[in-house]
Amino acid sequence: MRVGKGPFAYVRGAKRSKDAWEALENVYEVQGALGVVLLRRRFYGARCEEGADIEEHIRMLRGWQEELASLGKAMSEEDFSYAILTSLPDSWDSFIRGIDTTSLDNSHRLIARILEEDRRLRNRNGDTALAAKYNPNVSCYNCGKKGHVASNCKKQKNGGGSGGNGKTDDGKSEGNSRRRRGRGGKATKEGKDSSKSDQAHQVTDDYAFPAIDDAPKDVALAALTNTAILADCAASSHFFRDRAHFTSYVATPGHEVKGLGKAPGVGRGTVVLISKVGDREIPITLKDAVHAPAMPYNLVSLGRATNGSLDVVLRGNELRVVDTKKKIVIMRGLKTAEHLYRLDARAGAPAAPDIALTVRSARTWEDW
Repeated sequence: MRVGKGPFAYVRGAKRSKDAWEALENVYEVQGALGVVLLRRRFYGARCEEGADIEEHIRMLRGWQEELASLGKAMSEEDFSYAILTSLPDSWDSFIRGIDTTSLDNSHRLIARILEEDRRLRNRNGDTALAAKYNPNVSCYNCGKKGHVASNCKKQKNGGGSGGNGKTDDGKSEGNSRRRRGRGGKATKEGKDSSKSDQAHQVTDDYAFPAIDDAPKDVALAALTNTAILADCAASSHFFRDRAHFTSYVATPGHEVKGLGKAPGVGRGTVVLISKVGDREIPITLKDAVHAPAMPYNLVSLGRATNGSLDVVLRGNELRVVDTKKKIVIMRGLKTAEHLYRLDARAGAPAAPDIALTVRSARTWEDW
């Protein structure tokens, strides 16, 4: 019997291995009991939030069940089934009422039914692609304020300004307006004279990011191919055409993407993008992306990004996605001839992605 230096002091006088085991059991029994109690609290206190990833939640419960079994506190199949049902959101009560209690002795069958119901609910709600969607965090590149895009800008409709000619609502050039605001969040005297209401909605340099110094003033508008990755503030999910882009995949036969006629969404999974920002390459994980081969382009949902700690800024011919916690730009895009924003990114599979962009978990654009 081999014993480490720490526990050796407790078994030094033992004559037999049985005596040594009993001594160690007596020393560590209290700590083991505490471990079981803490694990039970975590297990029975777990609740799946509305809109969260049901499959991930069940996987977490299964892991805790196995940990309890390893501590000698195995749980029956029926008890585990009841624990799963108890942890589901309130909106699942009608589903739970339809469960036959005599079938709860097989947790695998119950989990299969729950996952099938989850897929049915998501497919019924559908994925609305290219449909108008209010996004309070998107910024207008015409007036610089949040909550709308240039096509819906009131100043532009009133004839006060236009994203195309670089004019502001007072007829002065956007460049002069930017100089009035100053750089680095500092304002000139003229900027301080503006109303407090305007300042409250003004995009500061911390979020707006002035035009890139190393880019030419007249940005070339590149033509698109069907392999392009575009930013879309109206898409409810991420959409990718190529099955090879997915690192994990679940088929969804019969699912259709609304807004594209009868375009099928044949599967779902995880796509890893490598975003190019300056000389840096940033891996970004897009979870619950839809495999839609009939899509004209690949789409990244900006609405997903703003669910987490990310902010989206549109300014002229440029789009930027910024991590507000780290204060860094994690993705860039330039406007194309089709007035769409093409992201400077490619599909890849890095070993350790450091930014996750999702849609279904509160951790995740916080676990896009």
